Amino acid sequence: MEMKHIIKGVPDPSSDYIEIPDATTIIKMPMFGSAEADFVRKHGTDFHREMLDKTPLQNKNTRVIVTSIVQYLTPNVKPSIQRFGAEFPEGEWHVDNSASPLNDSDVSHLFISDSLARTEFNTKDVEVVLPEDIDFMTYRRAINELQHDIGIQPIKIESNRFYSFTNHIHRSISPPQPEFRFFFRVSETNDIKPCNEVKTYSSVYKDGKEINNIVQLKDHIAIYF
Repeated sequence: MEMKHIIKGVPDPSSDYIEIPDATTIIKMPMFGSAEADFVRKHGTDFHREMLDKTPLQNKNTRVIVTSIVQYLTPNVKPSIQRFGAEFPEGEWHVDNSASPLNDSDVSHLFISDSLARTEFNTKDVEVVLPEDIDFMTYRRAINELQHDIGIQPIKIESNRFYSFTNHIHRSISPPQPEFRFFFRVSETNDIKPCNEVKTYSSVYKDGKEINNIVQLKDHIAIYF
């Protein structure tokens, strides 16, 4: 059965501008991938705790999951995986949701530092007809194939502000020149399983493969790209 679905436009910022340390400071801090907020508060720094305090939580779901990483991005790497390879070179539209691409149960709060590779959202609401039981990969391909026909237009979010959203489509992009990017996302969810560990590395994607990007070693930081 098919149904009309509204692809939501970019949300308004959900916080004021937030000053953060520069990349040479944050790059030395612990990193987290899908860790519970209490774990991050315990094993993170004052900076992590301050970022959590400034996150505009809605307290709708049972878990609060945090991803906090620094990446060194270049024009030939992607901040996140491209599921369809080189078919959509500008970046692949997708949704962050643990239940269904048409479900808005999860709430994400995204913060990107001052970067040329700031996440892009769709400019305004657009309508599309899709199967009611569509899965994530079919949805992702459909939206990317139909993007020009249904009028999806990208717009970058502002840096150093939180953006809160549910099943809004968005995409990551590569910068035109090398740069550091701090990525902080807090997800309110009932379904995402936590991974409570302190990470000493971040990753990027090159030629469709995940590679280590920033690696915190005992006495120095290694950067691969």
